[in-house]
Amino acid sequence: MKSVCPGCNFGCGLYLQPKDEEMMALDYRRGILEIDFKKGSEVNEGKLCKFGVELPEYYANKAVSKVDGLEVEFEKAVEEAGKRLAGKDVVFLSFGDSTCEELVALSRLADGKIESGLGALSDIDESAYMCMAVGIPYEDIEKAKSIVLINVDPYVQYPLILRRILKAKESGCKVAYVGWRKPRNLADKVILLSPSTWIKTLAELENEFSEFLGEGCVVISDLHPHVHPAQIKTAL
Repeated sequence: MKSVCPGCNFGCGLYLQPKDEEMMALDYRRGILEIDFKKGSEVNEGKLCKFGVELPEYYANKAVSKVDGLEVEFEKAVEEAGKRLAGKDVVFLSFGDSTCEELVALSRLADGKIESGLGALSDIDESAYMCMAVGIPYEDIEKAKSIVLINVDPYVQYPLILRRILKAKESGCKVAYVGWRKPRNLADKVILLSPSTWIKTLAELENEFSEFLGEGCVVISDLHPHVHPAQIKTAL
């Protein structure tokens, strides 16, 4: 069965299929499903990150509902939570590595104002919104003549984008990195800045990597609740 990994918003394609009795006997702890790599997927070309590979194990054990430490049916847990929380101000917290489906379920459960932290982006001029809303195809990374990474280490953060960057380098693409995290051996030019002042200094460094900017250049930077608006302004 064709499917999409629920881990994040990359949309990596994969196949799901039930395990046969022999496979279940060999590895029952990893659940009743196994995955197969969808090499025809335009997004990930059959490759998966660690989470994607371990999907069967992730879903092997059913979710357990508890009240006062005792396991109960899901409906009972919801009923009890409703009684105890009725009329109170409630704050919902979630892990940053929650899956997309978990975050959707949380937003429906909360059924109120969700504070993602992206309100800080209101400091950015509205004229830049269109730039932030338009992405590029992953293939454009492979075709890039130069790539500028702004405080992003693809080895750690985006392994599937890393594959695209490595393909681009095979075709002669040059990579520049600027930020305060020390990257692995990927960039042709590295500019390390102080963690406390790097955003301010970044705006003054355009000439330092001007050779990488221009036609055919791809700039990769993070856009999430913990990114300072000044970083986004500078990147744009």
